[in-house]
Amino acid sequence: MGLRAYREVLREPQLRRLIAVAMVARIPNSAAALVLTLHVVQTLHRSYAEAGIVATAATVGMALGSPWRGRLVDRVGLRRAVWPSVVAELVIWPLAGVVPYAALIPLAVVGGLLALPIFTVVRKSISVLAPEGQQRSAYALDSIATELVFMVGPAVGVAVATHVGTGVVLAAIGVAVSGAGIVLLVFDPPTRADQVVRATSHSADPVSQSAETAPRPRRLSWLTPTVAAVLAASSGATIVLVGTDLAILAHLRANDQVGSLGLVYFAWCLGSVVGGLAYGSRHRATSSMLLLLALGALTVPMGLAHSVVGLTLLAFVAGLPCAPVMTATAEEIARMVPEERRGEAMGWQGTAFTVGSAIGSPLLGLVIDAAAPWVAFVAAGGAGVLIAVAGLAVKRARRGADPQGELRL
Repeated sequence: MGLRAYREVLREPQLRRLIAVAMVARIPNSAAALVLTLHVVQTLHRSYAEAGIVATAATVGMALGSPWRGRLVDRVGLRRAVWPSVVAELVIWPLAGVVPYAALIPLAVVGGLLALPIFTVVRKSISVLAPEGQQRSAYALDSIATELVFMVGPAVGVAVATHVGTGVVLAAIGVAVSGAGIVLLVFDPPTRADQVVRATSHSADPVSQSAETAPRPRRLSWLTPTVAAVLAASSGATIVLVGTDLAILAHLRANDQVGSLGLVYFAWCLGSVVGGLAYGSRHRATSSMLLLLALGALTVPMGLAHSVVGLTLLAFVAGLPCAPVMTATAEEIARMVPEERRGEAMGWQGTAFTVGSAIGSPLLGLVIDAAAPWVAFVAAGGAGVLIAVAGLAVKRARRGADPQGELRL
């Protein structure tokens, strides 16, 4: 299959434009978590655990807001669901750089609640723009584009923050995210199949596709045990990635090597790009639980690194399953959930990601404060392995009770 699958995806103008817009929109967000952590630790002189509390506050807001925003995309269309985020991002991020720590926590909750729902919008749009046979490659391209963003965004954000201050960078993030939201509103990608039909048939309907209201779906009717397992894999992957993120930064700070952060991040993301390219070109899918197992198992050895070179090489290997596990979970959600409920389901997947972050950030921050960065690598990877093993055990048990194989994890 090779690169032909990607050429077929990129031949579709709307898909090509969607992936490009999503890539641009994610650039400021890619730096946000690390810059916020650095702001709490370096500017406010707090601990990593306290930085984790702020991250948890933001993810609680996102966990509450993501399904709600997903339902809005299903019901009222993209533009009406997204414009509040454009305003909120412009206000909240600059405030985050000037308020004291106690005020930063509730501000983070509100910021998470009104965060730009780029993940939900892009993944749902891919599910209707890409034919079923091309969805794996399309999701893989989106994951790869995200990794390319993370090769640059966090390192640039931290580098600029160390020179001009974290408050300035947080304000710049707010302006950039709001601008990305405006670009998304202008592009207005389709989120329902009937919108794609109109676009390809050049309908003369003067009403914007986002202005139409879809029928209201019954809440959570799509949440089967199989979908719940995919959401668990999504949370597990986020725990591993957030833990690795914090551990890399803490490891380099402890050894006075923060200047090498860009190199290590580049290698980590490059591994994910290589893995994503390989996975997206395959004919057959791999269970998200198996990919999570690989992600956790390959993260643990990063704790053995004693130099920047060693950490960089191990980061590349650990990155190989990153894009594949994200691709697999998105593809499984799109396959299992009906289109009219898919925005809400993608929103709940976003919640699963934020729950993983909410669990991983403070716990791994405590591990770093109480022990050492290498222990955080082991703990993050071990958590992913445990969740995957539990998921695979449930899969095996349910297959015994469901010989028709209906419930695939």
